[in-house]
Amino acid sequence: MLYNIYRLGSSINVLYYMLIWCFMHCFVANCVVLFVNYYYYL
Repeated sequence: MLYNIYRLGSSINVLYYMLIWCFMHCFVANCVVLFVNYYYYL
């Protein structure tokens, strides 16, 4: 029982880290696209 709860918690932790990583990756990609557009239009 305790092992199942621990496993569930660790999987939620992994999903949480993946979500944060994806958010940061998308944020960085958007910043790069904005910077490239700004540089291109200059």
